Amino acid sequence: MFQWFSGLLTSIKEFLFQKQMEVAVIGLQNAGKSTLVQAISEGRPVPEALLPTIGYNVKSIKKGGLSIKVWDCGGQQQLRPQWVQYCSEASCILYVVDSSMLDLEESLRELRTIVAHPQLAEIPLLVLGNKNDLDPHLSVGQLVAQLSLKSITGREVACYSISAKEARNMDSVINFLIKHAERRRPSANSASGASPSTPPSPLVTPAPAKAPPRRPE
Repeated sequence: MFQWFSGLLTSIKEFLFQKQMEVAVIGLQNAGKSTLVQAISEGRPVPEALLPTIGYNVKSIKKGGLSIKVWDCGGQQQLRPQWVQYCSEASCILYVVDSSMLDLEESLRELRTIVAHPQLAEIPLLVLGNKNDLDPHLSVGQLVAQLSLKSITGREVACYSISAKEARNMDSVINFLIKHAERRRPSANSASGASPSTPPSPLVTPAPAKAPPRRPE
């Protein structure tokens, strides 16, 4: 009886004090978004190819004291207008690109649409150059240049090179999410285009050259 009651108290405590956040994962089709979500969730490589997401998938992930609700949005052209809907309530946006595609013109066009939308003002942006297990692939510096990331202002911006398939640099992604857990959404004045009282500084952060040690499960 005591053990049951103690377990109940522990569950209540975890529920009350656990940090929560929503994350929108967007990007063109075949960028590896669903593989990324699975790699974050399981903390290990994802050897099997996953079917493309049609519409969206939602997945709840727990990492320590953090509960993450992840919206995995389909990247087909007809689905991209819906991205704003899923990004609008997110604590941060993960924009995934296939770094083995050396021309990112289409990704740049869609990214510009997202960052220009007033409803998404100030939401931190993490750009992930996926598939760095393939050669050739774009470096972080090349991703920053091709996607014009240094020109994005009014929000925090970071860029990492990853391999979702090999779970490479997943710790860097998780640390970014933890940093922005329970981020407060901008006010209506800010979202409508008015300048916030303390505008966030844009920041482009390269990922480590080598994958960090894997976090124990």
